[in-house]
Amino acid sequence: MAIAGFIAACSPSTTNTVSTPTEEEEAPPLEGLPMQSLALGTALAESNEGWSTVAAVYSDSYATKNPNTSEGEGVLISRVSEDGQMNTLNLGITHQDLDLEFEFLLPSEGQAQLLLQGQYPVNLNDSWGASSDYIGAVQGTEVKDMNTCKAPGLWQQFSASFHAPRFDESGNLTQKATIEDVMINGKTVHHTLELESDSPVATGPLQMLASDQVAVRNVEYKAYGLDSLRLENIRYDLFYGDWDKLPDFSQLEVAKSGTADFLDVKVAGQPDKYALKFYGDLYVPTDGEYFIQSMIDDGGELFIDGALVLHNDGEPNFGVEQTLTTLTAGKHDFEMTFFQDHWGTALVVVYEGPGIAKQTLPSDPGVKKWIFRKDNRSLPVVDDLQEPELLRGFANFKEKKLTHVISVGTPQGVHFLYDLDQTSLLKVWQGNFADVAKMWLGRGESQLMEPMNAAIELNQGLSVAPKGKSWPTTAPDGYKNKGYDIQDNGLPIFKYLIGNDQFTDISEPAEDRIGAVRTISSSNGSAYRCKLAEANNIQALSQEGHYNIDGQYYLIVLDAGAVELLDDNTLVADFANGKVQYKVIW
Repeated sequence: MAIAGFIAACSPSTTNTVSTPTEEEEAPPLEGLPMQSLALGTALAESNEGWSTVAAVYSDSYATKNPNTSEGEGVLISRVSEDGQMNTLNLGITHQDLDLEFEFLLPSEGQAQLLLQGQYPVNLNDSWGASSDYIGAVQGTEVKDMNTCKAPGLWQQFSASFHAPRFDESGNLTQKATIEDVMINGKTVHHTLELESDSPVATGPLQMLASDQVAVRNVEYKAYGLDSLRLENIRYDLFYGDWDKLPDFSQLEVAKSGTADFLDVKVAGQPDKYALKFYGDLYVPTDGEYFIQSMIDDGGELFIDGALVLHNDGEPNFGVEQTLTTLTAGKHDFEMTFFQDHWGTALVVVYEGPGIAKQTLPSDPGVKKWIFRKDNRSLPVVDDLQEPELLRGFANFKEKKLTHVISVGTPQGVHFLYDLDQTSLLKVWQGNFADVAKMWLGRGESQLMEPMNAAIELNQGLSVAPKGKSWPTTAPDGYKNKGYDIQDNGLPIFKYLIGNDQFTDISEPAEDRIGAVRTISSSNGSAYRCKLAEANNIQALSQEGHYNIDGQYYLIVLDAGAVELLDDNTLVADFANGKVQYKVIW
């Protein structure tokens, strides 16, 4: 249940000065109820002509139009007849508002189209290597300056939020449908688009059209109606005092009582040294589990029917607490306590329920805008490179912030992220280079360099180690990182030692501009192996030295000795003539 609030600026004044956060301040993270998973089994396949269910799909190369499959369930694949018509997949979901995520696989020149409410199209056509008509066009609105499409035969990710049209009690259209946060392979290709329809409806089916050999898996969603919690008959008691933690309200003397339109801390009439207790009637529309999140500075507690739901006691800064709780439909007693010591002031509660989208009860408009804002500002970037660019800064890898990394951008449009601690190649991406806005805005975990296009995450940890049955998790004795030099072409060459044995490590765009080539050289290669990849599923392909890595990228061994898949699912290669060289395509 959300309640809401405001953020008051620090002020030595005795007046109640109120302001909302600036655009530069980071909004707190919003979580919520888990997505629902859609079963992609035999029953769904049999109800959709031209679709089959399989356990897995993988492709032998980016040029293939006929991927390999294995028997079982969990993946749907389109099998188009000779007439070439696209197959329709009805996913069995009739929806109003919808959050949607899924993975899809396109063969070479494959075509797919998502239909929200059966009529609003999102094109998911293969555009890998194309210079226009990029994947992700929505109802004719094209994606500009970013081709997020992976190579054919690799799994790709889609997510978006859809908001259905709104109608008045007479059935007249009051608001057109919109789609927000359209993301393909982790990059936003559209922020907010208004959608057109000659026959808008409140609800409609979720469908997909697909050409031959298009596959879909891991469909997750949240479907929402228009219900919400209601907080009515709001009253408050005001107390004055000096506390550094949540006081015992039963021992306090009420200075003032009154009514409010929402949980409005401005009724205190001063910026600091007060406490409030709000009461009200909370109306719940539907039985079920509810996600509740409080954002408070300095402290407070939330009770429903006298039971403590959330506790946030006296932290000196802005704090976030959250929980899941079961509520029954009907009227409930609501109580919220709050105290303010000094400096910043915040009282915000967000909720989400069964079929109820994440929202707040009526709150200060500035805070509501801040909590749910979309980060679509015009951002500083490093782009249009005429020579290689080396950028030191923080970056994320597998949702963890790394501090000792370097990003390398190239004029060819193939870019890299290295871990300087262990000289591992962490990420590769194509297209535009680096979004550096968050290196200057905000602080802490959010202060990051971000790739400007969909990036493939490779491997962390040692790239070279002595031969063994499994790959070591710690550096061997004598390992020393010796930094990097700049080659004549402007790209870095990384250097490291294991004892007296010297290694160099170079990554550069492939000459054909299809992917990246990494070359690791050794002064004593016979004693060592090089890690090529570690993944849950490493598939050896029909052509020797070619591998499909978790369906996320292709790896081609160009020059190496024996290649082996270790027991811990690490793909390694021996050195040949002091060198291991491989290519990554995505």
